[in-house]
Formats: sequence, structure tokens, C-alpha cells
Amino acid sequence: MGYRIHITGAAGAGVSTLGQKLARELDLPLLDTDDYYWKPTKVPFTEKRTVPERLDMMRAAQPAGGWIVAGSLMGWGEELVQDADLVIFVYTPHDLRMHRLKARETRRYGSRIAEGGDMYLIHECFMGWASRYDDPCSKGRSLTCHNNWLDQMGLPVLRLDGQRGVSHMARQTLSALIPPIRSSGHKPLAPNLP
Repeated sequence: MGYRIHITGAAGAGVSTLGQKLARELDLPLLDTDDYYWKPTKVPFTEKRTVPERLDMMRAAQPAGGWIVAGSLMGWGEELVQDADLVIFVYTPHDLRMHRLKARETRRYGSRIAEGGDMYLIHECFMGWASRYDDPCSKGRSLTCHNNWLDQMGLPVLRLDGQRGVSHMARQTLSALIPPIRSSGHKPLAPNLP
């Protein structure tokens, strides 16, 4: 059996990028939580699926042989996280995250997110929401909420610095995965990195 890994962090931290890299390195399927959270619509990210619908879809997509789930499950997918061997938390400082997000959204949606575009307001709201992640008083997904959530999960957490780049984070992850997790029934050792 393969590893079961959940990767989480703020928008723009490098969660999806690390998930893609590890999926290739470990030959595991990658499930992006956004694909299950949001319904496919003409204007993306406008219609949520119900929690039971998301959970059913994700359970059906998770093969027994291991998986990587990238994205946030906080507040709706805790039962899925409990099946993980390792939770990876990627932290990237605000300015770098916001720079990455702006570049990513422009690359994905181009003129649709420009003033007058059909996604302009959604994009502005998203960027505003993402910019408040490091604010301890922010409601919703925030660094404070994420840290509390990770503490409550009771699972090994590998904390990675998203400034270091995807190759460095992948090497740190691979060194933290001590085989054979499944055959021994033991959880992997995961140092609590800054």
C-alpha cells in the first residue's frame, strides 16, 4: 500500500504545486479539494457542493493503494484527514503568497479577472479573503485557525517553508516518510519544522 498524505496551507502557499510534485515522485493519485468543493460552472468558484456530496465524491476517488489530497479540508473533511499517514502544512509569507496568487490567477483567467471581466468581482473578493490569512482576527481559514485545527487532528504534521521551493519541500517530505508505514501500522515520523 502507498502513502496517504494530506497537504494544506493558505491559498498561494504552494500546496497544489507540492501535491503535483509528490504525486509524480510517489506515483500516487492527486485529489485537489477544490475539484470536490466547487461545482463546475461557467464562472468558476461560484457554487459549492454540499458537504455530504463532497465527502462521497472524495471517498469514491480515494484508492486503497494510497493518495495525496491537496487543499483545505478544515471544517468539512476531518473524517477524511483521519485516514492520512501524514499531514503536511505549507506556510508561505503573505507577500510571496499574494504575488504567486496574482500571477496564477492572471495566467489561468487572463482578462476575465480584469475590471469589466465576468470574474472581476469574484477575483477581487478571493484576493481580499486570501490577504487576510495571517490576520489572527480573521474569520474563516486563517493561520491561527489552521494551527488550532492541526493540533486537534492528533496526526503527524510536517511543517514546511513554502519559500524554499517545491523541490526542497518534496525532498523534506520524502525524507520524513519512513517506510513501510502501512505494513508496520506505524505512523511516519515527521519533524516539526519551522
